[in-house]
Amino acid sequence: MPRMSTILAYSGAVGFAISQSIYSYAVSSRFNMQLPELDRIAVVLIVQVIPVALLLAVRAATGSRRRLFDASVFAMSAVMVLLQIYMVALKGLSSPSRMAAIVAVAVTGVAVVYAARAHVQSYVVMLGVTSLVMPTYFLVADTATAVIATAARSATVDARQGPTNTVFVLVFDELSLEILLDPSHTRIDATRFPNFARFAAESVWLRNARADYLQTNVSLRSVFTGTYERVDAKGRTFDIEDLPPPNLFSELASNGYRVSFYSRYIGCRGAQYNCLRYSETAPEVLYRFANFQIGRYVPPSFRAIAARPDLREAQLLENLGRGEFARAGQAIIVHVLATHYPYVVSRAGAVVTSTDTAFEFLNPGDPPEKFAADADRIKSKYVGEVEYVDARFGMFVDDLKRTGNWDHATVVVTADHGTCWVPSCAGRNHIVVPVPSLLRVPLFIRTAGMKPRISDAAYRHVDFFATMLDALGLPSRASDGVSMMMVQ
Repeated sequence: MPRMSTILAYSGAVGFAISQSIYSYAVSSRFNMQLPELDRIAVVLIVQVIPVALLLAVRAATGSRRRLFDASVFAMSAVMVLLQIYMVALKGLSSPSRMAAIVAVAVTGVAVVYAARAHVQSYVVMLGVTSLVMPTYFLVADTATAVIATAARSATVDARQGPTNTVFVLVFDELSLEILLDPSHTRIDATRFPNFARFAAESVWLRNARADYLQTNVSLRSVFTGTYERVDAKGRTFDIEDLPPPNLFSELASNGYRVSFYSRYIGCRGAQYNCLRYSETAPEVLYRFANFQIGRYVPPSFRAIAARPDLREAQLLENLGRGEFARAGQAIIVHVLATHYPYVVSRAGAVVTSTDTAFEFLNPGDPPEKFAADADRIKSKYVGEVEYVDARFGMFVDDLKRTGNWDHATVVVTADHGTCWVPSCAGRNHIVVPVPSLLRVPLFIRTAGMKPRISDAAYRHVDFFATMLDALGLPSRASDGVSMMMVQ
């Protein structure tokens, strides 16, 4: 039977070397994923308790070589901890530089353990005591909220007396209008994107719609509040419940709508609005984490794991027009990343098998012929993934019509920004000049009783808030934008 100090030492080594990053990954995934209680317990057992037990069992079998085994375990733990610390810095390195840095970190970890070998045991025992904080936090951090699984019909959404229509706002990340247009640049390409084309013909299409910002977090804050960003807007994301009123969410709620929101990038705490998340299991979380880690170094693995949420979001689109979400009085706002780089899903819904991954970017410094070839290849993958999303969007519209919900539905399709394929603006990387495709976004507004038309009004995304209130017949609120619904 190992001593308590040994158990704590191994708990510390495992907890900070392996478990910490897994817990952080799972907790950060709460934007779009919810684990049932038993699965949260299973994660703790799998990533903390079981590895400790297995290592202790191997240690007991090593006999006289236990000290050497201890040193090996602690050295590997030190390497893992250092890699976690330096991972942010490693992200910006090229593949050869990244590998050199990893080797350097590994050598440093082994050297540190060797130099402090007389004190390592006592230090790791202290880590073992504090490592209990991480699984405890993980178990209580995932609060229960409304869940949407792969089919909306299985979700539970409370009904309220209120508006008689249903509102769907679909924001497709990085969907450029330029990619949707036919060769005339005046119509949606009905051959490649038949469902977006059909929807545009049934909507008010603001054909000159442009984004105000090139970053998702800044653009969507402006879209939802109708204000220009007046402060330094650095940071990866925000929570919709932190938006200053009035905003799109608060106005819909105050006018009687049951507001639900989905995004795997933008936060939603669930205190004021219904936050939609996938219900996942412990094996799925661990599978995603393993592929995410391996995918930093093995591109094919990254493609497989990156495709999974894109495919599930496409399923969400398929099923959003069914069941309780399509009932009157609901306002569903969905931010879809399935059209965002990396483009890993083909038109048929298969995982793309080319060499392109998130680690391969267009480089404006490449020779013109190489840049053109890379741009064409990556752009074709982008088109294929948008075609796949187009088909799922068509199923959503067809379901609304088949179930009779189309007659009382307001459906809005737009994007936060576009993308680009020229040397001065290479796939949103190395941006020197914000070319038109980066700023032009689709904006289709369809509501019952509104005559379809094309408007060439000078719409900017700061006008979205005022335009939405006008389209829904809600009272106007002060903002930096103006409604473009009646502008030709």
